[in-house]
Amino acid sequence: MSTGAADELFQLLKSKRYAEALKMGIDALRTDPKNNLLSVRVAQAAVAERELRRAQNILLQLVKREERPEYFGLLGEVLIRRGDYDRSSAILKHAIALGGGPLVEELLEVSRSRGQLPDSVTLVPGAGSKSGPKLPPPFEGGGAPAPPPPRRESTAALDLSDLEMEEEAGASSPPPPAIPGPPPKPSAPMFPSAPAPKADAVFPATLEPQAEPIATPYLKPREPSGREIIAQRSVREASVPDPLAEFVAKEQGGAKVMPRLLGPDKPKDAASLPLRRAAAVGHHYIGELLASGLVEIPSIGGMQSRTGSDVKKHKSKWGVTAERYLAFFIGLFLVVGAMSAGWWVYRGKKRQAIAESRVSSALGTATDGSIKSLREAHELVNSAVKIDEERPKTILAYAEVEAAMLVLYGLKEGVGLPTRMKKLEGKYKPGDKGYNRWLFAASVKELVAPQSEASNLVAQIDSLPQEESSSWVRWVRVQLLMRLEKWKEVESSLELATVAPETDPLLWIAKGDLLSDQGKLVAALAAYDRVLKAYPRHPLALIGYSMATNEIGVTEPAETMERLTHELMKDLKRVDKEEYGNLGSRGTSYREIALASTSMLSEYFSEASESLKKVSDDVDARIRGLAILQYLRTGNRERAFELYKGLPKWFASGPLGKRVTGAVHIENGRPLDALEVLGEDGVADRMLRGRALMLQSKFKDAAAIFSAVADKHTMDIEFGAWKWAAIGSHSSGEESLSELRTLARSMKSHRGRYLYASVLFQRNELGDAQRQLRRSLEDISPAEPAPDDARSNVLLAAVALDLEDIAEAKRYIKAAKRQNPDFAPISGIEGRLAFHGGSTATAKKRLQIVIDAGSAGIGDYVVWAKLHSSQLSVARKALATAATMGAPNELLIEVAESIDPELALEFARGN
Repeated sequence: MSTGAADELFQLLKSKRYAEALKMGIDALRTDPKNNLLSVRVAQAAVAERELRRAQNILLQLVKREERPEYFGLLGEVLIRRGDYDRSSAILKHAIALGGGPLVEELLEVSRSRGQLPDSVTLVPGAGSKSGPKLPPPFEGGGAPAPPPPRRESTAALDLSDLEMEEEAGASSPPPPAIPGPPPKPSAPMFPSAPAPKADAVFPATLEPQAEPIATPYLKPREPSGREIIAQRSVREASVPDPLAEFVAKEQGGAKVMPRLLGPDKPKDAASLPLRRAAAVGHHYIGELLASGLVEIPSIGGMQSRTGSDVKKHKSKWGVTAERYLAFFIGLFLVVGAMSAGWWVYRGKKRQAIAESRVSSALGTATDGSIKSLREAHELVNSAVKIDEERPKTILAYAEVEAAMLVLYGLKEGVGLPTRMKKLEGKYKPGDKGYNRWLFAASVKELVAPQSEASNLVAQIDSLPQEESSSWVRWVRVQLLMRLEKWKEVESSLELATVAPETDPLLWIAKGDLLSDQGKLVAALAAYDRVLKAYPRHPLALIGYSMATNEIGVTEPAETMERLTHELMKDLKRVDKEEYGNLGSRGTSYREIALASTSMLSEYFSEASESLKKVSDDVDARIRGLAILQYLRTGNRERAFELYKGLPKWFASGPLGKRVTGAVHIENGRPLDALEVLGEDGVADRMLRGRALMLQSKFKDAAAIFSAVADKHTMDIEFGAWKWAAIGSHSSGEESLSELRTLARSMKSHRGRYLYASVLFQRNELGDAQRQLRRSLEDISPAEPAPDDARSNVLLAAVALDLEDIAEAKRYIKAAKRQNPDFAPISGIEGRLAFHGGSTATAKKRLQIVIDAGSAGIGDYVVWAKLHSSQLSVARKALATAATMGAPNELLIEVAESIDPELALEFARGN
């Protein structure tokens, strides 16, 4: 049987559209007159519209089609509403005979008692007082009351002939009693939507016709709310039996459910008992309708049909309310879960977008390689990692920025590079997006901790497409080529990389560094200046510019030198914590070397020494090489030699490495080794070559080099001292001595006095030379260092030997060995002392060292000739070398006569 029309009719009843429901129900019955459920709903609509006759006719046809106690109970209730108590009693008796339950019995009792009531009985609590209305005339619609029909006893066999179908209007049956106004409300109703009577009511107020439709046990026009059901159930009395529960238990064979209370208070008088029983009867009949399947969800009055396990749940501990709450919370949980999942997906995508944006900003910010931009980039990429720490792209950006910070400045933020690279193992392969950036980070790792992968990395970089070969990758390729000692390729790569105007600043800085190392200072200054115009405070460019300026000198007087020093010091000191923060170990060391170099322009030795103390051991080879040169200038040979021992092989083959090696050889008195590595271009290399030639006593050649440099550069005061010392050692002019004497007094270091004494010694003015040398070793301090102290002691020992003061010579030579045991000229003095002591073997061995080093003097070659008197060719060569050094001819003839008269004649003819 289709229930579509019945369900639609119920929805109309639920929304209180009774007239529309009645009209639709009548039409539906015409098409489906045998639909029992539809008949019940139409009867309900008729009752709601006060068309009780129509409801009676519909129910009459229903009981004729199917004799069921429920249908007879409904018909009896309608008759009670119409006031036809005798016929309602007969109908209800028949329902009991068909198996009706206690609810039908209660209705029968109400029908009988109501039929016996006088018209003046008050049916509502407080009748006749201010608390409630009195009973109106017992007919529908007002007017004079009709007398009640005569009471008849019903029989077991019901005769329905007296209930013929009445017309909808003008019927002879008496109208039902009407009670105007709202019905009285019970304190705790059995059915939420049905107003309960007060305690003194004599029959259920639910059976009274109302101005607004009311609820009955069967014909209930309104759907109760869940809140009403909960509130009413909570106040039932345990003393009143629950007929619905009894019926369900009976039908299902279950245990009897405990009775419930109608309200929290016990009845105060016996008049309330019929009302309570009537409510229980209605409850029972609703249960019968639900259990019989006569109604479906939703059913009459809006109550849901429950059968089987559903009824058990209704009477269980949790009840239907618990089910609804459980369903609500499950639904809420699912909704919240779905929303949370959606939010997490959205949040993940949003966070990923933010991380990508910060990574892009970081990489764009760090392109210039300045400390400020790198720190900003590091903050950006660090925040990106906190958002999206597992994404390879984010980790790669972190590694890239850390690599730049580590290799450029030695910042501690870069120590995490190995960890980042380990996380990226196998993530990037040739052809992948970002592979070039991974190559950069991997190359930096190779630069910091060599693993013999430089050649492989260069090959991978060279295989990159042109558009992926970024300036950072080209820069690191140049650094790798340096490690591979491919200096020619380094030079050509930088030349090509710096052609385009948009080239990254780091490539121009690298080019400036290489040109400076090669001694091409003018070109180096141009490269640094190009970067400083775009980035005025770029630390690496500023430091490189300062170093090149210090080396190239100025072409102006001394006051200009002071002004230059002041400006350079000011610029370098701006690169401090106030502006850029900590520069890292490499950046700080590089800056302090530049400050030391600038201080040396004006012979601020104390300031230079303080700056050099801040140079870290943990720096790259180039920084160490620059530091070595400055340490030698301040006379700190121990520190210079310590750093030199740690220089890698690849650095020694480069231009700066060769200069450092040459300077160390000169400091150790080995000019031949120095001249093999020193270049012939550049101010610094040419200065060192001049000093190497002076060690060989080739003063004329040294003077030519110094003079050529002086034509283009008015160097610092130290440069002038070397130049005049070279000139004065090979010429007898007084100009050089005068200049040296002036410089010796004005120089803050003791180098001026040593150079002045060396010229006096060459001129054989031994007494004056001895005085100047002794003064050069007095009052040595950080502000007035003596970088030539070992040379001074060796020269004092030579003067003592010429003066035949053997004890004095031994004392000075011991002091020289304490200051620099590797100084080769010491071996020459020791050989001469051994010769005077008669130990020819020792003398030959010690003299061989100084001769091989190329720093033997006139006295060394004279003794060498005497030691080889039996080898005329060796003796002749030794005396000839002494002659080229400016040895007196008389001395050469005297030594030659002691060896061979013919040899003496040769030198006499040469004179």
